[in-house]
Amino acid sequence: MKRIILVVLVMVTFVAFSQNKKPIVASDLMKIATTNQIQISPDGSKAIMVVNRKAVKNENEYYYTRQLYMTDLISPAEPVQLTFGDKSDGQPQWSPDGKQILLCAPMARNLNYGFCH
Repeated sequence: MKRIILVVLVMVTFVAFSQNKKPIVASDLMKIATTNQIQISPDGSKAIMVVNRKAVKNENEYYYTRQLYMTDLISPAEPVQLTFGDKSDGQPQWSPDGKQILLCAPMARNLNYGFCH
């Protein structure tokens, strides 16, 4: 009898939780962001990273953007976005003193950061 009650309880729990979950659809994949090219500052207090996101060009075309973000490794603050737009930035490097960042960016940018082309 206890076994039957346990099985029924497990089935009811499974049915209840399965009704709340939605299946993954293609539009959900557009929301995924990945990070790479993480560089830690010379003093170890900050990190700069490239965040990759998929963007929509039109109804049937997509492209990827790469933007730079900086995060404080000492305090639990949200990362700060440093670059914006539809172009892709990458390959960030800290200066030896940790006060400047060198990055590769398209020629059309107007930033206070170094460029490599």
